[in-house]
Order: sequence, then structure tokens, then C-alpha cells
Amino acid sequence: MEYTVSQLAELSSVSARTLRYYDEIDLLKPKRTKPNGYRIYGLEEMNLLQQILFYRELEFSLEEIKQIVQAPTFDVEQALYKHLTRLNQKRNRLDGLIATVEKSIQEVRGEVNMTDQEKFEAFKKERIAQNEEKYGTEIREKYGEKVVEQSNKKFANMTAEDYQAFEALTTEMNQKLAEATRTTTPESELGQEVAKMPSMAAFRLASRSLHRRSPL
Repeated sequence: MEYTVSQLAELSSVSARTLRYYDEIDLLKPKRTKPNGYRIYGLEEMNLLQQILFYRELEFSLEEIKQIVQAPTFDVEQALYKHLTRLNQKRNRLDGLIATVEKSIQEVRGEVNMTDQEKFEAFKKERIAQNEEKYGTEIREKYGEKVVEQSNKKFANMTAEDYQAFEALTTEMNQKLAEATRTTTPESELGQEVAKMPSMAAFRLASRSLHRRSPL
């Protein structure tokens, strides 16, 4: 079956404007375009749109999605299995956060007592999972499985005080990173300060962002 922009928009709940934009950036091209300018989408395009939506749900940027789906080695079945794994991981993390909220409500009511560790456990697991998704493969290749697992374990066992200090450091790093990307280069004093802040993930993010946005 074939669809016009408006029909595909209704089917997928993706706006017609978004579909036209995907065409403009060569992410999702129509199967063909009629002489009157109407875009026509077929089964292949519909399946590709589904892939795009999966990746968007997993918070990939459009540029990242474009690189993935247009790679010569892209395999739809493998991609679907990866989506399933990531979505299950996301569900597990959300379940942990929900459980923390529910127990916090019970504590406010005086029904249970929560340890400091319990109050922050789900957040630490979320942070570890995010770092794994972004940097897991890279840091394992560089430092080895054992070192990374030990680091994750130490982070998971942080005291409430240590975790709050870590969050404060992350906030400070993000503020300085934002300032650095607006006003300076990686070689500047501020750029070097951001890069030296003691967080592996933060260092990699800062370094990449500064190089990407540097006007030189």
C-alpha cells in the first residue's frame, strides 16, 4: 500500500511538517513524487519511519539516526533486536525510579524508613546506565572490563554525601562547558579547566563538544 504525506502522518502520528523535513534533510525520502508535487511513500519508507521513531524514542539525534540507517551494514532485524534490548533496559530503569518514588511517598506518610543509600540508588543506576550507553564500548576498549566494572561498583556504592558532591561537580562542569563552547577554544585556560574535571564521561563530552564547536 502507498501513502501520501497526510495519510502517513495520520497513520504514524508524525506531523506532515516533520515528514517533509525528513525529506529535506535526506533522512526519509518518498518512494516517488507525483508531477503535482505530492510525495508518495511505500512499505520500505514506512518501515524506515518506524526505525527512525524507535531511535528517536531512545533519544538519538537525527544526524546519528541518519548515519545508522544509511550505513551499508545496516540490518533491520539486528536493529530491532537492539531496540528491544535498549527499551527493556529503559523500562527497568524507569521501574527502579518508580519504586523509589513510591517508597519515598510511604516514608513521607511514616509507613517505612528509607536509608540514604536507598534514596539515591535508582539515580545512581540511571547514571551508570547512561554512561554505559554512551561510553561503555569505548572505555572498555581503553581500560578493560575489570576496571570499568570496579568503577561502576564504586559509583553504585557511593554514600549520599558523595553522590550529592558528584552531582554538584556535574552541574559545575556543565555550566563551565556551556561557557567554554560559547566563548573559547579547547586550548584556552577555561577549556583546559573543563577537560581536567574528574569525571571520565564529563571529560569526553567536554572535549568532543569543544572541538566540534571551536571556531578554529
